[in-house]
Amino acid sequence: MKKIIVLCALVLSFSCVPLFSENSSKTSGFAFGARFSTLGVEPTVSILMNKMEIEASCAATRYGNDWSEASFSVVPGVSLGYTPSSFSSGWKNSVGAAYNWFMPSFFKYTPNFSGVGFAQLQSGGAHIFSLYYRGGLKFGIFELYGRIIVPIAMYAPGVSGNQFLTIIDVDGVTSSVAFCMQTCSFGVRFAL
Repeated sequence: MKKIIVLCALVLSFSCVPLFSENSSKTSGFAFGARFSTLGVEPTVSILMNKMEIEASCAATRYGNDWSEASFSVVPGVSLGYTPSSFSSGWKNSVGAAYNWFMPSFFKYTPNFSGVGFAQLQSGGAHIFSLYYRGGLKFGIFELYGRIIVPIAMYAPGVSGNQFLTIIDVDGVTSSVAFCMQTCSFGVRFAL
């Protein structure tokens, strides 16, 4: 019974979030922040225009057992999304398309659990095209959010055989799940 009461209280508190939202007449600006995922820290910069958002990001990742053998890699990306009422407070939803380049150095220490085999991606890396959803709570200029991407296509120039995979291919589904798990993130940002 105690769990049911706690669950009801959580649902009620999240359903009241729109009551505290504020409308803003501002229609353009920029935002900066950072996301945190298994890729590491990912600084972000966004340009907000009306209900559209263009975001650039670059995750920085360190691999290796100790600092003397450390290997660094970056995962640059860009996304274009639809974000209604970017500058008002309250719950925010955003959807869009994203592109990420997983550099060849990223796959040096990555376990081989996808259909393509990450060891094959060490020579050319992977270009990931995906859809994303971001949802979060905004207070004034501060926003706390979660983001998930669903990779729909991947181009891997270093792979022998089929270099272009989609989510409807058998190998594409397993690769999509692997990249989706690695890029789920939580972040903070400031919209000015």
